[in-house]
Amino acid sequence: MPTVTISPEAYHQAEAYAQAHSQSIDEVIECALAKLFKAGQRKRTTAKADNPSPSGDPWFDAPENMAIVRRGMADVQAGRTHYLSMEEVSQILGV
Repeated sequence: MPTVTISPEAYHQAEAYAQAHSQSIDEVIECALAKLFKAGQRKRTTAKADNPSPSGDPWFDAPENMAIVRRGMADVQAGRTHYLSMEEVSQILGV
C-alpha cells in the first residue's frame, strides 16, 4: 500500500477529528483526500467561468461569439427584439 506523508499538525488534527466522530484515523484521512481530489476536479471543470454553456461548449470560448451573445442580450433588455412564433418563422421562411 502506498504511503502518504503529512505534517504532525495535520495528523493531530485528523486524529482529534477521528476520536470526536468515532472514526479511524485512516477513514478520516481517506475521506479528506477524496474530498480534496473531488474539489480539485470540480475546480478544473469550472475553470472557464466565462463560458455560460452548462456543457462547456467551446463555441462560447471565442470572444467574438460572446460579443454576439452580449449584443443580443443587450437588445433584449433594451426592447429591440420581437418574439416570433414557429408559425410566423415558417411563414417568413416559406416552409
